[in-house]
Amino acid sequence: MSKGNGQQGIASNEKITSGSMIAIVVIIFTGCWVAFAYYRNPGADDSQPVLLLHPIVAVLLIALLVRVRKLIEVSSIVYILIFMISLWLFINLSSMLMPFFFGFGLAYFFRFIVGEIQEIPLPFGRRLRVPKIVASLILFGLTLGVICLLFWIVIPQIVDQTLGMSEGLVKFYRDTLVPFVAGTNEEKGVLDKIEEFGDNSKSSLIRKATQFAKREGQKIVNQVQNYLTANLGSLAETGTDFFGRVFRRFSSMAVGVGGFLTTVFLTLMVLIYAGHSLEIYVGNFVDLFPLEKRDRVWQYLHEINKNMEAFLRGQVVVILVISLISIIVYSIIGVPFALVVGLMAGISNAIPTFGPFIGGVFAMLALLMGFAAGNFLLVGFLIRVVAIMGAILGIQAIDNSLISPKIMSNAVNVDPLLIMFGVIVGASIFGFWGLILAIPAIVVLKSIVTVSKELYT
Repeated sequence: MSKGNGQQGIASNEKITSGSMIAIVVIIFTGCWVAFAYYRNPGADDSQPVLLLHPIVAVLLIALLVRVRKLIEVSSIVYILIFMISLWLFINLSSMLMPFFFGFGLAYFFRFIVGEIQEIPLPFGRRLRVPKIVASLILFGLTLGVICLLFWIVIPQIVDQTLGMSEGLVKFYRDTLVPFVAGTNEEKGVLDKIEEFGDNSKSSLIRKATQFAKREGQKIVNQVQNYLTANLGSLAETGTDFFGRVFRRFSSMAVGVGGFLTTVFLTLMVLIYAGHSLEIYVGNFVDLFPLEKRDRVWQYLHEINKNMEAFLRGQVVVILVISLISIIVYSIIGVPFALVVGLMAGISNAIPTFGPFIGGVFAMLALLMGFAAGNFLLVGFLIRVVAIMGAILGIQAIDNSLISPKIMSNAVNVDPLLIMFGVIVGASIFGFWGLILAIPAIVVLKSIVTVSKELYT
């Protein structure tokens, strides 16, 4: 018996040694692959694609790492490699995976909204409890109301204002800018005055320079006038060509893989499935981990969910308050589309550091559209520009000193410098979506750090 046990032990040690060697080879190969993948951008030279950098190879490497992680003592190396490969997949497949990100994100957000509607806070610490089916119907009604508001009120106003803007641009250019630059039969313009200044000069160089400026300036004026007459003028008269061109351009980019309509349709499909079975998908994700680690994974997920809900709760309240203030202020100033601009300013305020300025850009664009459409004169336009700049600074000051500190005090406490750093890094790597998702990512990382401290200290 002892001899048989000894032979089994030797065979077991040989098996462990061979398995460890295989694991080391897989880790070394995967490390080299990660270094090569990050060194070479696969989108830099599409004419020479590298089969080794195909996403299927990355998925297979993750599967191999999952299988060999128990065969080595330092499993943290495996998890680091899995993270690096997953990040590479996310960066390179972000456009294809966007419907899934949007779908699951919206499903989680709608689940949060339904949960908030189910327990509406009342004075004196009481709460109004609403059944889940009623809360879901309320959310559906609010969503449908917003869609109807957009298609029946907001979009028609924007269409009318856009057509008026095109006509106003042509009128402003012909009646104001062209006479000012090129002059009229009764009065000289800027170009004529420049030429007159050169003619009165004793320097031949100045005379030639002013004549060149008059000649080239007149060419530019004629070219711009011909373009506006051929494009904006006809659009302002009928509007049919405008929507025809917009529809043709929209349809050309909407129906392909990654197109707008395709992304929206897939996002809705993912939203339907994820909203119906979000808890099931989370449970399936936890089941991927070993049985002894599932309780720990659930602890991480509960902490992330708690902090994310606190963050969303504070952000929603801040957005509603800033939107209401912005709508009132922009309505008083006389900004066109004050309702839409105010809502966009409130939503943009959720983006730290840059959000208030993004909201101000929407206000300025709406003001330019109103000015081009002839809603007010130049003096009124300049006065409103100054008023908008003051409103942006005032709303930002009120938000930073009163609203956000009071409302977000119960949310996740994250250092402002860390938020600014995360926003800059996210924007530099992932662009606009990195700007939007920077704070949620910081909230998730902070939750992971908090649970890790509790578990390992």
